[in-house]
Amino acid sequence: RWNLRMLGSGPLQAHCSGDGVVFDGFAQARLTAERMRAARALILPSREDHWGTVVCEAAASGCLLITSRWVGASADLVRQGINGYEFQSMTPAALETALHAISGWDQGQLSNGQAVSLGLAQGHTSASYRSAFLALESMLP
Repeated sequence: RWNLRMLGSGPLQAHCSGDGVVFDGFAQARLTAERMRAARALILPSREDHWGTVVCEAAASGCLLITSRWVGASADLVRQGINGYEFQSMTPAALETALHAISGWDQGQLSNGQAVSLGLAQGHTSASYRSAFLALESMLP
C-alpha cells in the first residue's frame, strides 16, 4: 500500500530497491524540497545524527516525522503520536510499528500532524536563530 521514495547516496544505496521503492539518488535542494512537499512523511532511521537538519526541513514542508531516538532533532520537532513517532530500538519491527500507526490515521489526524510539524519548524528558521544569537550577544559583558 505504500510507496517509498529515497533520496541520497552512500554505501547502502545498492540495497535501496524493491517493490514499491523509488531510489532517486542524490538530489539538489530544489528537487529535495519538491519531494518533501509531495511526501506524507520523512523517515530518518539514523543510528547517529546529532541534530538532523533534514528533519527540520521536512517539518517545514509539512511532513509527518518518523525518526529513531538517535536523531537529535526529534526532541525539538517530533511530538509522539501527534506529528509522528520516535522509535526507541533500531529494529525493523519498531519502524514497522511507527509506519502502521501513521497509516491508520484519519484525515483529521494527518492534517493536524502536518500543521504541528509546520508550527514547530517555525522556531528553527534563520530569523529565529539570529534573534536568539542577538539576545545572547546582548547578555555579554
